[in-house]
Amino acid sequence: MRLKQRREPSMMAKLLDTPFGNDKGTNRRRSASLLIFVVSLVGSFQFRGFAQVRTSLGEHLDGEITRRKQQQEVRSLVSTSSVSTKTPPPILVFTPPPQYPVVDILSIGSKRRPDYLLAQRESFASHASVRHFFNATEADDLDDPHCDSHLTTADTVQISRFCKAKGWHPQTQLFMRYARNLYANGNWLLKKANPVGWMCAQRRPMHGLYKVFQHYFQQQKLLSNDVTINSPALSDSVLPDYLIVMDDDTYFNLEQFPIKMALDVQATKRPLDDPYVLAGCLVRWPIHQINFTFGFGGYGTVFNKASLQKLAKPIHCTKDDSKEACAQVKRNMVGEKKVFREGMSVLDLIRAYVSHQPYKEFPKKNWTDGFCMHSDWVLGYFVNYYNISRHTSSDPFFEHVPQSRMEAWEKSTIYRQPEGFCRNEHRENCKPDSLTCHYMKPEDMRIYTETVKQTAAPGMFRSIS
Repeated sequence: MRLKQRREPSMMAKLLDTPFGNDKGTNRRRSASLLIFVVSLVGSFQFRGFAQVRTSLGEHLDGEITRRKQQQEVRSLVSTSSVSTKTPPPILVFTPPPQYPVVDILSIGSKRRPDYLLAQRESFASHASVRHFFNATEADDLDDPHCDSHLTTADTVQISRFCKAKGWHPQTQLFMRYARNLYANGNWLLKKANPVGWMCAQRRPMHGLYKVFQHYFQQQKLLSNDVTINSPALSDSVLPDYLIVMDDDTYFNLEQFPIKMALDVQATKRPLDDPYVLAGCLVRWPIHQINFTFGFGGYGTVFNKASLQKLAKPIHCTKDDSKEACAQVKRNMVGEKKVFREGMSVLDLIRAYVSHQPYKEFPKKNWTDGFCMHSDWVLGYFVNYYNISRHTSSDPFFEHVPQSRMEAWEKSTIYRQPEGFCRNEHRENCKPDSLTCHYMKPEDMRIYTETVKQTAAPGMFRSIS
């Protein structure tokens, strides 16, 4: 029987749907076996337990993916940013399969290619160990959600010139004096397909990380039965075992993940409750010039629970337990001192730093400091210099380098040449059983995940299409 055709909303409208509220019927069905969560105002897809989402995509206009239609039945809408204090959404107790950790994913994407985020959600992120799949797009750039309409390509070139010429203190700000030489130059920007989009995206991972924590704080308030607390201490049950931050063209094998984690713990002999941050691919700047490392975002950066707690811990410079962080604020190596306020967490400081003088102010000639860092540098700086991760133990050479804190997974680094996972780029250099790969297309993620499913135990992947 031929069904009557009806016009469907666009894919982006479905992914970034904005009218939210609490479905009271959901609270009446708290004992039901399925809870369906749809993307929230902050642009986060949330998987809770074995919730099954039936999504209508409409006709996909991207030629890389087969044109298809699916039916959607929205059973509940739960927004992490518009929760009513009178009828809060139920808190789902998430239990992963035995021997698997609780994993949350934050994927950094764009409204210009929602098919990438959708492919991640429907492929590897449908693994039963994934509790939440969050995403960050232009809608989450709180300081400037319309950055791509404010800036022009010529503006990006001028911003590059500003950042490369900006003066930094010759003794205390050597980090930024070196970094400005590596900042994107005008010729490099002009060769990119979308230089404006690239520049606007440099703050996005930090905005996305902040939004994820707002969800955690909201859940903690509900657990504590006190919605008046601004930033409550986060309990173990609210935080995941691991938060993986990645790009929207990242492929990640969550069947391999617990195996690789166990091997890494064995190799490094670190206590499980130590804070640590692992980079799927670690980039190292020349050691003889500046000793700095950061994760190549496209290969994924893994935060364990203890490191997430350190990110959210308030900094009180009148107390001894914050003296390391306070000393780093005073060093002002990247100009963060101007935005620091007593009681901020490192997470708050990161957000304030990237939000200071948004790009939209540049064409108005209002920039005095600006934002002159690449996104991966920001996370690398705050993880290493604010001690979010334990000191690295994999290489004795860096034993006396206090800021050597971000770990490379299985020695996957880019220094003189790519090593380990850093070589896993594009489909031709990636295998289905690879832990992580970068520059992957949506159909590659789906095909590789289907291959992994063939060897996985039954029920290890949810069906969400």
